[in-house]
Amino acid sequence: MPLTWFAHQVPVFGMKLARPRWFDGVALVFGSMAPDLAYAFTGALGLDGHKAPAAFTFAAPLAVVMAVLFRHVIAGQIPRCFPDLGALSVRSYGVLATRRPAVLITLLSAFLGTGSHVVMDWFTHSGQPAVRWLGYDELEVTVFGYTESLASIFQNVGHTFGSLVGLLLLVLIGRRRLLEEWYSVAQVQEARALHPSSVRSAMWACMFFGGIIGFGLGWSEGFVERVERPAVGTFVGMVIGAMLVRRFDPPATLTVTDRVDDERSSHPTRRYGGPSDG
Repeated sequence: MPLTWFAHQVPVFGMKLARPRWFDGVALVFGSMAPDLAYAFTGALGLDGHKAPAAFTFAAPLAVVMAVLFRHVIAGQIPRCFPDLGALSVRSYGVLATRRPAVLITLLSAFLGTGSHVVMDWFTHSGQPAVRWLGYDELEVTVFGYTESLASIFQNVGHTFGSLVGLLLLVLIGRRRLLEEWYSVAQVQEARALHPSSVRSAMWACMFFGGIIGFGLGWSEGFVERVERPAVGTFVGMVIGAMLVRRFDPPATLTVTDRVDDERSSHPTRRYGGPSDG
């Protein structure tokens, strides 16, 4: 099932929450998505992004490219076009544009994220190493007259409950104001400014047409291409839309830091109303 949101992000969310200074969270997330996103390309190239060497010679480098584009081009614009969605605090993620982690940290994070995806799939896909080693590759389970392999059941249950856990972790990040802790209250406030409605409309149009083009390119292919090519097309639409917005509606200057360990942890966690707001 090539649906990479949000179950495959649970391990990398845990890594970032446990050791925020050690990892590039953006690269971790894109790494955890890369083996599935690679389906947009690997079918035509005859590669499998879930297996070595392609997982680390194609999928992980793809994650690095997408992480860099996200930080340098997308992050400062796209969150400002979304509703905040309550505790998720979506617009706060614009602050990701203000940090440039060390190159080595980004590379390692992308490869770790890719590896986490591959290892998770070992336990939930028939024919994979852990499924064979643990002896349930041929085991089937029948429930209410419906027969499915145990590995597939693990996959479906993992995607369902894992996605819920991933969303809950995002809510946790929002409720605990961890972005303010990892960056600073001032930087998050500065990054949250909402774009005018005309700019938001243009950005959404770019994303929509990118997704439609991706869907068209994947329609005559297999199921995985029909899922991942629209996803990659939407990402390309984000890049194009963000570049256009930066050209015609440049954002206010944001302070950019080059070191991942430049944590503003000395700032207390506050709400957006300012120091007097609790």
